Parts: sequence; structure tokens; C-alpha cells
Amino acid sequence: MAYIQFLGAAGTVTGSKHLINTGDLQVLVDCGLFQGLKQWRERNWQPLPIPANEIDAVILTHAHLDHSGWIPILVKQGFRGRIYASPATIDLCGILLPDSGHLQEASKRLLFTGDIGRVRDDQVSPGKVQYSGPRERESADILVMESTYGNRLHPTTDVRPELAKLISDTAARGGTVVIPAFAVERTQKLLFLLKELMEEKQIPKIPVHIDSPMAISAIQVFLKHSEEYTPRTRDLIARFGSPLQWDGFHFDQKQEDSRKLNDARYPMIIISSSGMVTGGRIVHHLIHRLSDPKNTVIFIGFQAPGTRGALIKAGAASIKMFGEDVRVRAQIAALEQFSDHADTPELLEWLSTFAQKPSETYLVHGEPAAASALRDAIAQKLGWKVNVAEWLQKVEIAE
Repeated sequence: MAYIQFLGAAGTVTGSKHLINTGDLQVLVDCGLFQGLKQWRERNWQPLPIPANEIDAVILTHAHLDHSGWIPILVKQGFRGRIYASPATIDLCGILLPDSGHLQEASKRLLFTGDIGRVRDDQVSPGKVQYSGPRERESADILVMESTYGNRLHPTTDVRPELAKLISDTAARGGTVVIPAFAVERTQKLLFLLKELMEEKQIPKIPVHIDSPMAISAIQVFLKHSEEYTPRTRDLIARFGSPLQWDGFHFDQKQEDSRKLNDARYPMIIISSSGMVTGGRIVHHLIHRLSDPKNTVIFIGFQAPGTRGALIKAGAASIKMFGEDVRVRAQIAALEQFSDHADTPELLEWLSTFAQKPSETYLVHGEPAAASALRDAIAQKLGWKVNVAEWLQKVEIAE
């Protein structure tokens, strides 16, 4: 019997791993780390239900750690097969992993969406995943689809005025803007937006410190792969050139440069990772900045339950970092417009372009409430039968 088994991102957003067993071949679509609550993270130390050396290949939809970060563990457990990914994904994994699709078989066509990008994001082509995946007029027998924001409606307002006001107000009172940001993709997107706002005189030209060696390396990868640019990205590169050459933007590779920022008390912007404040240099910056009401912390990405980022965003009065309780007195803001995951209307819009509906659809990569809400929305609008995937569930795809 051929089947799909959901080994991760079922009941949660992280840990994407989906096993396809055809009887003759075992392929893992994505191989990601679980993040967030302890009950999820503990799964990173549990073996897969099949020996790693019996997996023939891994297909990566993209490079984010929740889709690729478990590869070193898989190799340690005995995996010796091939890993398939786009050239840009391979280069980004070369940065990410030290720290840490389609498949046709028989008569069945399977489609795994990976992360579905924003349909209306002017830096992402309509209906297209950032790295690989779904196109319009798709068809599939079995669809395995993300549901991160299956119960969300993203703000339709332009993020620029809100971001500009937060930065300008903070600078006017002599404070620092601290932005926890994912090292891959989100930081790069933010940099171009800040540059644009400065050139348009919507925010003051205060120093911008990118304190994330991983993000700096990712910039170099993005500059290398111009074949992946959208028209919007090509226009930004043509106007402003490489971010690594911009005046007033400081790329802090060395730890000593990072530590120097701790004593600096003038208006500036610090962008650092990890985006959920689970580790990295951002933790040190928040220890030194979170208790000062002059400062502002801006969240621009998903915060998994149980992470420091989620606690701060939810309004915690204090947060424990390195054994120390740090009072939260800085202004806290969250800009949901930055999300790279499509919301409910955008997901439905993409599904409506299918040439014909799949025989079966399974929702993964979402918290239970989000996946259930999206299931109901798809059934109501499109009349499809949709299932919310469960951890370790097997789905037969052929006799």
C-alpha cells in the first residue's frame, strides 16, 4: 500500500515532515525542526517511525528551519540519500543548517504547497510560493496544504505609515527601535523598506544595525540568485543597489561589534535574530533595551506559542532571559502586514484557480484553530472535502 504519513506540522506550525511511501520508494517532503512549546520541541529528539537509512530522498520546499532544520539529525541517524531543492534553497541551507513540491508516482499526482506566499504582496508574484510550489491552474489528486493563517485576515492597510510613525516617534524621544526578525527573507525585505522610507524622508536617517551574521550571509545569497527576483525586487535593486553598500546601514558580523551596541544610547534601529526571541543576539539586545520606555520593540513575524516573542507580544510584564527577570517597559508593537503566509481569503483565492478539485485535501502547518477554520471555509466556499492532518497519520494513496 502506498501512503502519505504526517510526521510533523500536524496540529502545529513547525516541524514540517511528510513521508511518501510508494512501496518501492520512501521520500520525505521537508525535514524541519519543531519549535515553540516544550511538548513540540521534545519531538526533535524522538526517532522517526522508520529508520533514517531507509529514506531514499528528501525534497525541500524551501530553506526555513521549520522545513529544513532537522536534516543534520536525519543524517546523524543514518540517512544517506539525495536531497532535492532549488539552487537558492541549497545555498540558504548552507547558512541555516550549521546553526541548527511535486512528486508523481503511478497514477497519483501529489502537491505539497510548502509555505504559500502573500498573493497581494507586491514583493511576491501573485499566487506563487516564494521559492517553489503552487502555480495557478494547478490540479492534484492529493493536496497537502499549509494553514498557518487559516483563521486570519491580514490588515489591508499599507504598513509604511505605521512603521514610519513608530520609528519617528521612538527616535524623537531618543530611543532605540529593536526588531526581532527572521534571518532569511524577512530581514532582507525589511531592509529595503527602511531604505525606501529614508529616501522618501518618511523616517529620519538614523543608524541601522543588522546584528545577525546569518542574515548578512543570506543577503549575499539573495544577491547571487537574481533569477529568483520578482519585478518589484529587480526595481529595488536597480534603485538602491546592494544593501551591503548603503550608507548608515551597519552589518555587525563580529561579537565585539554587537556588544558595543549595548552601551550606545542614541536613536538607532537594531535588527537581529532569532525572530521569535528563542536565542541569538536579539536576546542580549532585549536584556539591555526592554526595560526602557523610550525604546520600541516591533514584531514583524509569527510568534509560536511558548516562545519569548509570543509572551512579550501578548503583554507580559516581565520576561526571563538568561535567568534574569527583565521588566517590559518599552513600547511593544506588532505589524501583521509583514506576514509572508497567505491569509484565509488569499488561500481561498489560490484554491479557486485549480483546474479541478483534488480528491483529497489535508491541512498541515497550522495551529488546530487555524486549520479547523480553514477547513470549514474551504468546505463552505468551494465545496471540497478537507481533512486536518494528525501527527503520524497515514493516508493511503494507492493500493
